[in-house]
Amino acid sequence: MLKERVRLYCEAKQKFDWDTVRSLVAPDIREGLTDYFERLKKRKKMIDLVNCTMEEAKIEGEKAEVKTNLTVKYTNPLIPSLPMQEYEMIDIWVKKDGLWYILIDIPSLSALMQKFGLQKGGDQ
Repeated sequence: MLKERVRLYCEAKQKFDWDTVRSLVAPDIREGLTDYFERLKKRKKMIDLVNCTMEEAKIEGEKAEVKTNLTVKYTNPLIPSLPMQEYEMIDIWVKKDGLWYILIDIPSLSALMQKFGLQKGGDQ
């Protein structure tokens, strides 16, 4: 069941089908992401997600850590000849009422700055 939900998630991301992606997000956080998904729908497509496959899943009860491999082709017209890039993602999925849902966390600018050791205003 988890593998099928991850497959649906990957296919939806490849098609930029944000409504389907949103339906696979845990219900208790889905409403808080409405604006995020609306922005994604309006955003100009700058990448092609060529491949998205689940490599492994570590399931512990109602929670799973899923490793997914992604192949991305950047389509920015200002940078025409970038090679495809490979990425590995680790996502957390939770089981609620018999269905698996992904947990999505939208990073804030301050969280990113803190993660990379930057102070407010870009000072280090």
